[in-house]
Amino acid sequence: MRVTNHTFFQSSLENIQKGFSALEEANRRTASGLKVERPSDDPTAAAEILATSGDIRANEQFTRNIEDGNRRLHAEEVVLSSMTDILGRTKELATGEAGGTGDAASRAAAKLEVDQLFFAIVSHGNTFVAGAYLFGGRYADMKPFDPTGAPSPTQPPQGEHQLQISETDTATANHDGQQVFLDTNIFGVMGDLSTALDADDSTAIQSSLSDLDLVFDRVQELLTEVGARANRLDRALVHIETFEFTLIEKRSSLQDADLAETALHFANQQNVLQGAMLATSRAISLTITEYLR
Repeated sequence: MRVTNHTFFQSSLENIQKGFSALEEANRRTASGLKVERPSDDPTAAAEILATSGDIRANEQFTRNIEDGNRRLHAEEVVLSSMTDILGRTKELATGEAGGTGDAASRAAAKLEVDQLFFAIVSHGNTFVAGAYLFGGRYADMKPFDPTGAPSPTQPPQGEHQLQISETDTATANHDGQQVFLDTNIFGVMGDLSTALDADDSTAIQSSLSDLDLVFDRVQELLTEVGARANRLDRALVHIETFEFTLIEKRSSLQDADLAETALHFANQQNVLQGAMLATSRAISLTITEYLR
């Protein structure tokens, strides 16, 4: 079968074009560092890469959720610790005025300080963190308590902040205003003490001491719960970080190219293309006499 010049030239050009395409592909992989850059490169591996990348993104969201939870827990811990100090000072005042050494003047002065401590507790109840009221519950955009310590009757500070910390697990961050301020009755107890001091009622002042102890104990229980919740989030974060490292390694093994192998492949493609072009150049330069030999 006779091979015409046209057929020969056409075949040579196709081979050179294929060489350029292969070299371009090798250059692309060398530049990107990826052996699977498009689904067409390896459909099976590409599907695994997409799934693994999705798992990594989910883990990153879980990490952000845990970090948000830790911020809220730290803020609550600061509030509860301050409340402990305030209750301690309030009990000191009540103890001093419950005995026979107290009189109307000293109790009036103590009332002024207790009222200031009360306002500090209300301020803690309206703590604002990261664009929301920490103890607002489901209504975190609304101030939980008015200056008297009363919550909104239509938007009570109830509803704990839930965090998604894994595909199947959730965790509770900080307590809500109902648990910290209303269930402990801290507003009521401090208000009753203020009233007793104002009335110069030593018996009522004395009875407030046991109520203050109950509030103090409940605040300590809340602090313990905060610590336990923080420990749980820390353990979850360690698990997520370990799992994410495994996922990143898996995606890298599927997607990333071996740099040395890629560089060698690129060099080989250059040689193949150069060889094809050289061979074609020599063939084209043949004279008709040389061709007929």
